[in-house]
Amino acid sequence: MKKLVFILFCLLININVYASSGSLKSESIVTCDETYGYHGSDKHYHKAVLKNGNWYASGKNLGTNNPCSNTSSNDNSNQKETVSFYECVDGDTAKLKLNNQIIKVRFLAIDTPETKHPTKKEEPYGKEASDFTCKQLKSAKKITIEYDSNSDKYDKYDRHLVWIFVDDNLLQKLLIKEGLAEVDYLYDDYKYTDILLEEEKYAKENKVGLWSGEEPKTSFFEKISNFIKKIFA
Repeated sequence: MKKLVFILFCLLININVYASSGSLKSESIVTCDETYGYHGSDKHYHKAVLKNGNWYASGKNLGTNNPCSNTSSNDNSNQKETVSFYECVDGDTAKLKLNNQIIKVRFLAIDTPETKHPTKKEEPYGKEASDFTCKQLKSAKKITIEYDSNSDKYDKYDRHLVWIFVDDNLLQKLLIKEGLAEVDYLYDDYKYTDILLEEEKYAKENKVGLWSGEEPKTSFFEKISNFIKKIFA
């Protein structure tokens, strides 16, 4: 009997220490030496592993104290992270590598014309915006993302909401300056909003890109390519 009790006791300890399943709440994710998060109302932390766009617990229960003592899961405190390029998506979205994990980021405070929307057709200047962003990210020697303390860290699709810098240049600002994006989705007083609004004012006054009232110019080869795509669509 004593031996059975002892075995059950060991099993309970083992379950508690080595539990490694269950999804984590995206808003709880914090990163310092490692990435951590908690499940739900109990708010006990585990190491976090990203799989197919969702965060999952890995390893033992670390208790209810935030492992990143200087980081609050609800306060981004303008946290900056150095990342590397992984994959282009469109004008205001990209996939990047953060701490050896692939994350999808949505650029704060701007909107570019659609290229891959499930219901909308490709919009004017969508391809140009997408190509511009892709070129900037691929050619950058350094890419930095910055979370805004006045913004949620993630949107409803679990994309990181960030300011993004390519070689210390704010990519949102570059897109607006080229007339390839507009200031949008302002739900609070974000850090660089005033800079973007100034650039947008300039682009509108000078009728650049989106504000020109004209369709983007298409080369002869692009016209042929688009024609072929329509035939075989």
